[in-house]
Amino acid sequence: KIPVFGEITKLRDKAVFSLSPEIAKCYNTTRTIMDFSMTLKAFGISSSAATTDKNFAKENNIPVISCKDAKNINVIVMIEGNETKIVKTGDCYTIEIKDCQIQESFERFILNFISNSLKRA
Repeated sequence: KIPVFGEITKLRDKAVFSLSPEIAKCYNTTRTIMDFSMTLKAFGISSSAATTDKNFAKENNIPVISCKDAKNINVIVMIEGNETKIVKTGDCYTIEIKDCQIQESFERFILNFISNSLKRA
């Protein structure tokens, strides 16, 4: 029941997960990002981690990446929101997550990606 605005279609061979500090602190984030990375790898897509916050980046020694950096890579920004939904803008996907529903949003993203890939095959 998670809405997707814009099709999740063919992804580039590199993706970056950029998490807000609030989403990074959710209880199931680490496991979900590992599942997300392994699933994308099965499709030949490498992934790396980043954040949306400068202070969090310094504390964790990771880059700050946002949708404006989605040039020749897919950026998947995960931020807290009032509802869980996925919005596509160019090569950037913003996943707004309510109440730490990160696992559910990952599942919706992957199912939409696979469904759209099969339609185009």
